[in-house]
Amino acid sequence: MSRSSRSVSSLFFIVLLVLAAVSFAKAVPAVAADDIRLSSARDFLFAYQPQNPSEDSVLVTAQLFKDGRPIRQAGIPVNFSLTDGRFAKLDETTVFTDDLGMASTRVRSYNSGQEMTERPFLLGVTAMFGGKSSTVTMPITHYISLNGTIKDRSGGPVMNAQVGVLYNRTHNPINARGATNTTDVYGNYRLDRVPTDLGDMVVYARKGDLETYKPASFPQGAGGT
Repeated sequence: MSRSSRSVSSLFFIVLLVLAAVSFAKAVPAVAADDIRLSSARDFLFAYQPQNPSEDSVLVTAQLFKDGRPIRQAGIPVNFSLTDGRFAKLDETTVFTDDLGMASTRVRSYNSGQEMTERPFLLGVTAMFGGKSSTVTMPITHYISLNGTIKDRSGGPVMNAQVGVLYNRTHNPINARGATNTTDVYGNYRLDRVPTDLGDMVVYARKGDLETYKPASFPQGAGGT
C-alpha cells in the first residue's frame, strides 16, 4: 500500500472516530445536574406469596435538578439498583429520561424461597446519575385479610360505614392503596391484603361525624390469605 493510500485510510479512520464521538454525544446528552430526587408511588411493597401468585409492584421515578429546578430534557440515562435482590427485582436498571426529564422503573416483589429475617424487610431503591444518588426505602410487608361486622350500641348493623386500618393511629397506607371498604346492609366488611408489619394496627369505622376504633386482632404468625 502506498504512503498516500495509508494517509487516506488514516484520515478516513479519524473521520469515523469523530463521527462516532459526535453520535455518542447526541445519544447521551451532557448534563450538569447537582441533585437527583427519587419518589415512589407507594411507600411499601407487599410480600409475594406462593398461595397468591399475583406479584406486587411499586413505580419509582427519578428526576434531575440543577440549581433547584428540574431538568426537562429527554435521553439522559439514569441507573437504578436495589440494596438487596433476595425478595425484589427491577423491571429495568438503566432508564432514559422522557421529555419531562423523568425516568421511571418498577420494583417487583417475588418469592425467592428464602424466609425474611426481618419483619418488615427493608428494601432500598437507588437512582444514580453523574455521581449523584438518591434512595427511597420501603418495607416488604406480610399481609392478611380482615373481616368483621360494625354494629351500633343497640346491636343493630351499621350500613355504609367506611372501614379501614390505621398504624400507630397516624400512618394509613391502606387508604393510599384504596383498600378501604364500606359495610354492606348487614354491617359486614372485608379488607384484603392488609400489611401486618407497619406498626400497631387499629381498625376504624366512620359514618358521618361518628368514628370508632378497635385494635386489630389476628392469630400470631398470620402471614397472608
